[in-house]
Amino acid sequence: MEGKVTQFPKLFGNLRRLFLKNQSFTAKGAPVYVDWADACPYCGVYDRYVVDKFGAVHAMYRTFFPQSDIATVERLIDLQNQLRLILLQLPPDIVQTQHLFTCNGDYGPLLSEFAKIPTHPRLAGLRRRKVHRLWNRMLQRGLVRIETHSVVSALPAVSQRKSEWQERVHGGSTAAIERRRITRDEFDAAAATLSAAEQVLMDVFRRAGARLLPMGPEELADYFFRLWNPGLAVEGGMRVQYDYHRMPFVDAWMVQEVNLTRDVLQIGDYYHSVVSLVGLPLETRPRDIERLTVNLPFRDVRVTLTVRRTDKLQRMERLRHRIDAADQRMKLGLNAIEMFYKPHDDRRESGVHNIEAWMQIEEAQSLLRDLRSGEDELVEIQLTVHLWHKDPEEVRRRQKLLLNRFGDLARARGWVERTGLLPVLLSDMPCVYAPLTRPFFVRCRMAADLMPICRGLESEERPVFLFGNTTGGLVGLDLEDKRNEGASMLYISGVKGSGKSALAQLILLRAITPESVVIIIDKGTSYDRLVQWLGGATVRLDSKHPICFNPFEVYVQRKEVESLVEPTASELSRVVQCLEILAVGKNDQPLTTAERNIIETVARQTFSNAVKARAKLVTLDDFCKQLSYRTDGSSLLERLKPFVDGRYRQWFNGATQLHLKSKIVHFDFEHVSRDEGLARVLIPIATLFVSDLIYTYPNVFKILVFGEMWQHVNNEYTANLIIDAFKTYRKKRCAVIGESQAILDLADNPKVAKAVIQNVDTWLMLPQGSEAHVEFAVRELELTEGQRDCLLNLKQRSRVHPHGAVEMWREAFYLRGRGMDRLSGIVRVEMEPEEYWITTTTPQDQPVWQAALDAFGGHMGKAVEFLARRYPTGVLAEHDVSMLQREVNGVQESAPKPSLPSESTPELRSSLFAEGKEARW
Repeated sequence: MEGKVTQFPKLFGNLRRLFLKNQSFTAKGAPVYVDWADACPYCGVYDRYVVDKFGAVHAMYRTFFPQSDIATVERLIDLQNQLRLILLQLPPDIVQTQHLFTCNGDYGPLLSEFAKIPTHPRLAGLRRRKVHRLWNRMLQRGLVRIETHSVVSALPAVSQRKSEWQERVHGGSTAAIERRRITRDEFDAAAATLSAAEQVLMDVFRRAGARLLPMGPEELADYFFRLWNPGLAVEGGMRVQYDYHRMPFVDAWMVQEVNLTRDVLQIGDYYHSVVSLVGLPLETRPRDIERLTVNLPFRDVRVTLTVRRTDKLQRMERLRHRIDAADQRMKLGLNAIEMFYKPHDDRRESGVHNIEAWMQIEEAQSLLRDLRSGEDELVEIQLTVHLWHKDPEEVRRRQKLLLNRFGDLARARGWVERTGLLPVLLSDMPCVYAPLTRPFFVRCRMAADLMPICRGLESEERPVFLFGNTTGGLVGLDLEDKRNEGASMLYISGVKGSGKSALAQLILLRAITPESVVIIIDKGTSYDRLVQWLGGATVRLDSKHPICFNPFEVYVQRKEVESLVEPTASELSRVVQCLEILAVGKNDQPLTTAERNIIETVARQTFSNAVKARAKLVTLDDFCKQLSYRTDGSSLLERLKPFVDGRYRQWFNGATQLHLKSKIVHFDFEHVSRDEGLARVLIPIATLFVSDLIYTYPNVFKILVFGEMWQHVNNEYTANLIIDAFKTYRKKRCAVIGESQAILDLADNPKVAKAVIQNVDTWLMLPQGSEAHVEFAVRELELTEGQRDCLLNLKQRSRVHPHGAVEMWREAFYLRGRGMDRLSGIVRVEMEPEEYWITTTTPQDQPVWQAALDAFGGHMGKAVEFLARRYPTGVLAEHDVSMLQREVNGVQESAPKPSLPSESTPELRSSLFAEGKEARW
């Protein structure tokens, strides 16, 4: 007994287990465990390294590979060549790498952060409603979160129990994998090996265009908690509570009861199963693994590829034995006469048709040539798919589907683990170096093809705005992202009717904070409803509806409401600039230096006289009166006459209706272009006002929007404003959003095109229209062939499901950043019904909107809520015009006809008014 007592420190569990039969593995290699605590293969986490009960130390990393659907063929081949060298270039003590693809729907932390983003008070309800609907989609497994991880494992050197001669006699050179403890020195040696391997791994990933981020103890506990407790993490919204210094690692995430049945493992309310690869595919190509990852029609799945080193000499010897065995099978297939009298005949020419044996020989010989030349290596792999669901019948249905998917992978074969589920699951778990139950020896090239690197498009930015992606996930966008200097420069392009203005308005809805300043320069009424919803001012430069812009009042700050003060030097300079623009007017001749000096002197004197007289207001009449006292001011008086008592008097001579204190301003330049004289004055003054408004609030986040920018590039003043905005406003904490029908529109003004293309780092491209527009975008933005294909195959959907859920989105090609690290792919611009009715510009929706607005007495909130409930995807998305008229007429006959304004259709007004009263109650 004393000799056995010395072995106590090498065993796990209590002392009674020393006298029991070995509980790890039987003689046949099938594991037999007492309970889950005995089977759990983890010891703990120490300094971000996971130590398992087999004596291995593991480091886990989050990996971000380039999007395979947009990469060129050459880039994809380079990526696969780098991936197949991962294990071979690592230090010899690295015995295993694991590559994980985890697909679930846990967006709880992201949605919580999205809900906490500061927003405008008038938009808080829309954000809360969006969070509520996204949360419901997550609970119904409608959202998909895809993560890819890599695990590097180091095994400390084990002192050999036998001599080298004994190892050779017994035919083994490596120690068997068994449960054992490691000492502190062995752990330090393994940690040093992993630290050295991390640098090599990062270099390999960098050459492949991928990123590698190490995971700390808290991140490891969070990953394991979400993996084994999907009900608590996703449905319950629970977060892991892990204290690295006080809590065991396993206790942080294994918090539910575990029950092992015949073919599934039940943890809490969820049933877990594993489908393993038991037959290799005939051949593989890059992206073949997508059949088992992103192309699966269900969620809650984890794909694990385990790769291990092999002894080269031992593998070559086994390959020779395989060739000899296949040759013997061929000889046994011959008849006795041919075998004895023609032993040296060429089997190929003798008509032997043992195709399977010939294929094995050819494959083994080819692999031997590659091993001898060093062109390729042989590795040991195990590929498993771990899935879970609440319903065991659904688990079985998904098992059958996975078996079919394995068959699609070049005739590979899968197997549903039943009696051997637990051993396979333990060897499949992350950060475990356990005996493999379904091993295969394959080339490094095949292992690289089977490596799960595909994931949905995601970003690590703050979720101020959330896009969807094609895999069902979410992509965050932050116009103030600190990691990207050009994050605030955004350009949206798309053909007429593609939804570019709606997309710009959606980004505005999410990005506006309570203190934000929003300036919109547009031609048309696309932004009217949004500005009205935010309580802003729309300056429609229409000669029939004048809005007074008094430069003496706009730029001069008042200490009190009833008192005037003399302007500062900068304020006086702005007033003089406006007066100079008015003085030039229709004349093409610029002012002389003497005339500029006269304007400045008279303006200063006018303010001084007004302050002495305690006047409440300074107007253009006061300025001209003071100017008339000078003998050299007659020419200036003649130039200013149209704005003092002429046809433009109401625009500039009187109390101002616009001020620098205005936070949300919308300039509509559509009608002003019909009056050339007014346009030559108003557009320069408006652009000057915009630049002054930007510089007035240096510490406040500002957003400048150019709607239909193709209409502004040919005007001298607006073109200069666009150039200044994209080049310099980034330093003033101002985001600039430009939207136009195509990037080719910028070619009308080379200076504008150069400024935009050089400074914009975020491009959102909806369908571009003609081939010329697409090719221009491909050439100027240096898009790859895969990116071009994405741009040409954008989709959209607008429908209401039978259970009432609204699905409304448009796809756009998303390009953010520069260089090799830029983010690109297809995003889905998802729109809620309320957001649709705030941003819609569809002409067929306007009569319904006006009728609803009239029915609710001009209350926009009630009108939007009612229309979102009755027409969640718009009028034309559900009915054609004739069907709508029949519906309205039917409601009109059964409802009273109230008196309403005559702007909209009488039938629509009566119908919506009747239902509006019901909605109000």
